[in-house]
Order: sequence, then structure tokens, then C-alpha cells
Amino acid sequence: MLPVGWKNERRFTMLDLENFLRANEQKIPPVPPPPPVPFVPLVPLGIGDTTVKDAPHIANFYEDVDESIKMGVRFVSQGLAGGEAILIVSQI
Repeated sequence: MLPVGWKNERRFTMLDLENFLRANEQKIPPVPPPPPVPFVPLVPLGIGDTTVKDAPHIANFYEDVDESIKMGVRFVSQGLAGGEAILIVSQI
């Protein structure tokens, strides 16, 4: 390393940087592989033939009140037909 500038400012040569990287390669433990992804079955969403991964939470966004009602009725009617409990939270 060659000291330059003010208050311990340093300039490094390419060889300095390469040596630094090589020295630290052995200190950094390898990243373990991610765990296998479990199979998650697809379930009907209640909107046409759309299916999604079975999950505890689904949120929908709508452009207007008419679209909200149209999509919501389909979603709720399929849940009721399947014997599911339904909770509706709405400002309408």
C-alpha cells in the first residue's frame, strides 16, 4: 500500500486488492443451499378457472365498485358452495 493524501487516506494497487480478496476467501463460510421447496397444491381462486397456491391470505385490488362486487360475488359464492366460512370486510 502506498500512503497518499490526508489523514491515513490510502491508495491500493490491484495486487493489494487481489491479495485481500484471496485472504478473505478462506474466512467466509460457503452459503448453504436453500431448503427444498415443499409441494403446495393449487386451489381454485373463485374467479373463473384461476388457481393459486393454497395460502392463508389473498388480497384483491379493484378499479371501481362494480368490479369489486362482480369479483367478490364469484369469490364468496364459490367459498359458500365449498362449505367454507366467509368473512367480508368492506366499505360498501
